[in-house]
Amino acid sequence: MGILAVAADERVADVSFDEGALSVRLKDGRTISVPLAWYPRLFQSTAEQRRNWKIAGGGYGIHWPDIDEDISTEGLLRGAPAAAPEKRLNPDQMQALIQLHCAEYQALTNRNTYSILIQSSFWGMIVFYVTLIVLVWPKADAYHSWQKTDTYHSLLVWGSGVVLQLFALAIGSFSLEQYNNIDYLEHKLSPVIASMVLTDSFWGYERHLFLQRGNHEPWWESFLPMGAGAVLVAAGIFRWFELQGLPAQFSFRLVAWDVVGGVSNALLLVFVFKLRRHLNASRKNMTAKASSIKPESLGGTENTQPRQVSAVREP
Repeated sequence: MGILAVAADERVADVSFDEGALSVRLKDGRTISVPLAWYPRLFQSTAEQRRNWKIAGGGYGIHWPDIDEDISTEGLLRGAPAAAPEKRLNPDQMQALIQLHCAEYQALTNRNTYSILIQSSFWGMIVFYVTLIVLVWPKADAYHSWQKTDTYHSLLVWGSGVVLQLFALAIGSFSLEQYNNIDYLEHKLSPVIASMVLTDSFWGYERHLFLQRGNHEPWWESFLPMGAGAVLVAAGIFRWFELQGLPAQFSFRLVAWDVVGGVSNALLLVFVFKLRRHLNASRKNMTAKASSIKPESLGGTENTQPRQVSAVREP
């Protein structure tokens, strides 16, 4: 028995629109129907503009001259929607967008400034706290019971260790926020602005600082955990010698305060070291991105012309 094979003809025969759908009838009798929303220009056009179509591409394409839209039968058969059109900003919109980004930059730099002020105040508060402890320490001698005196000393020593480590955590947390802000400004916001104004010769202070300092670890990053650890060790040694001077009949309840205080301080110290690790990783990530900066890209007498960068369009 013979089989009559009909050759497929994918050329356009007719085009119609119905209830949010585009239908294209091919020469071989097949009809392709796809959602009109797949083609934003057609979807947003008027009925008159849609009716004004022409066969193009040797019969394998459709062209709408009023809206400059082209569709191929190959794309229809593959079920491929049109790519989203790129939005071009006019000069006023571009200027407004640049101003918004600059306002974001100003807000983040102000935030860093306030963060540094608060962070600096912690050092004064630490000095004040230590002075206060020195003043209240002799009050323990007013107790006529050596048990109460020892409990008072234990609470002051381990409580002070907790307070000082909380200060260290606060200082490190503010520093981590500053690192993250600078990383965002230099490596996310700055390239966006550069793509709009076609130059990156601006906001060069942080890059200038990197070229001056290099990728060296600041002293205070290590000072925070090392200082907190030294306080914990000193507190433990001090309490050990104090306990050695107590009468032989002292109760376990007195030692329990030292156990609780030592464990609490040790747990806080773990958090301080973890914070130091996060600080170190954030700084290395930030400076690694800046390590490719060339001195001439910062402008100055050696390079007075701004370096051109390729423009990108805002979505």
